[in-house]
Amino acid sequence: MMILSTMAAGCAQKAVETPQPEKEIVPAIDLSNMDTTINPAEDFFRYANNNWIKNNPIPEEYSTYGAFTEIDQHNEILIQDIIDEVSKDVNAVQGSVAQKIRDFYNAGMDTVAIDERGYSELLPYFEQIEALEDKAQLAALLGDLHKNGFGGFFYAGPSLDPKDAEHYIMHLYQGGLSLTDRDDYLVEESQEMRDKYVEHVAKMFQLTGTKASSPLRPSWPRTR
Repeated sequence: MMILSTMAAGCAQKAVETPQPEKEIVPAIDLSNMDTTINPAEDFFRYANNNWIKNNPIPEEYSTYGAFTEIDQHNEILIQDIIDEVSKDVNAVQGSVAQKIRDFYNAGMDTVAIDERGYSELLPYFEQIEALEDKAQLAALLGDLHKNGFGGFFYAGPSLDPKDAEHYIMHLYQGGLSLTDRDDYLVEESQEMRDKYVEHVAKMFQLTGTKASSPLRPSWPRTR
């Protein structure tokens, strides 16, 4: 009996759980951000957000700003800390996620090697564009460019079917304009922007081998 009693007491002691510190409960809605002096029936947005807006003016470098902007900034800091640590890990196992992140990040930060390569890695794409002879070839090339992560003429991606919310379908969108708005190409007030845009495009062509005297015909090596 004594042995059984001792065993039972031991089991009872093992069953006792160590008290855990209470976790801080963060409310889903911070009531201090609300402005209860505003009638929600008249302006619910200000009623729910006015105090936050007052206490968080839009920084000069932003056109819009909100709580999700702060979350993005915080996440970027955390991600940067992780990348900084991983990028210095010389013992990362080959093929591991750490090794891939390290090599990808360090390659992007090696500006000397990037400058030495110049635009050489774009030459195959330039050659494909120069070799185009008809619209059918253009369609095939666009497919290849999109497959390799380049945009052009349109965007494609999965999104909810507007007629059936239980399914996703492929959506196609027009590719947009180089400038921000149609009027940027037409109105007199945007003339300075258009002039600078032409200069920018010409500079991009020159940086990739086009002579300034013949901007319509690139001078990079061709293979046909």
